[in-house]
Amino acid sequence: PYTTLFRSGAVYFPDKNKVETIIMKWGYPSPNGKLVINARSETVFHSFFFSGSRTCVLPATSYFEWSKDKVRYRFFTDEQPFYLCGVCRKFNDELCYVILTEPAGTPQNAIHERQPVILSYEDAKKWCASRHPTSLLQNSISERSMSRA
Repeated sequence: PYTTLFRSGAVYFPDKNKVETIIMKWGYPSPNGKLVINARSETVFHSFFFSGSRTCVLPATSYFEWSKDKVRYRFFTDEQPFYLCGVCRKFNDELCYVILTEPAGTPQNAIHERQPVILSYEDAKKWCASRHPTSLLQNSISERSMSRA
């Protein structure tokens, strides 16, 4: 179920040369008390708010978006599973993550102006291991399908 998707993430530890799944909390607490759950991929690595974050990915087979009129849609790709790009960091001894977004393409743009950055397994490994991952953002899987959920 999609509710469990956002309670774990995979983080690559280059020093151990393996991928480990770690339980994480979705969202960074902000100074105004609101939870930040997404970040713009175009600016996340230049933002003071996200400094000290490291890359992570979240394995998924689909994700959901809600339209303005509260209709839920499921989005998926031919690549199964795929990996949502994120960044993570500790807050009060708890590991938290946010999902990176990019401008929405078809069909997502009919529902929302942003969409998660998603990668294949091979690109997800590179994303997690890279010290300068922004060049991998261009590898986001653009072919997506949707259905009413």
